[in-house]
Amino acid sequence: EPQYWWWDIIVKRFDIGVMNLVTYTSIATEEKAKLLTFPIISGCFLGLSAWCQPFTNTQAEILDFLEMCLLSFRFTLFSMIFNP
Repeated sequence: EPQYWWWDIIVKRFDIGVMNLVTYTSIATEEKAKLLTFPIISGCFLGLSAWCQPFTNTQAEILDFLEMCLLSFRFTLFSMIFNP
């Protein structure tokens, strides 16, 4: 969508930055806490992307669909990794 021209510049880079920040710093000191933080972050960005649907509607909204599939896969992957 034209009103979301900034999506890839700001939101996606913020997503990568937050994931890297949690991974490589001591924000979450224990590894279990980091593994619990990853699905929360992934779920937040999945919800944000589902709410805004920032990509163009040409070609049957395939970009929004792929974004939802990939973010859902990331959320599912990080949710299944944690084993207490």
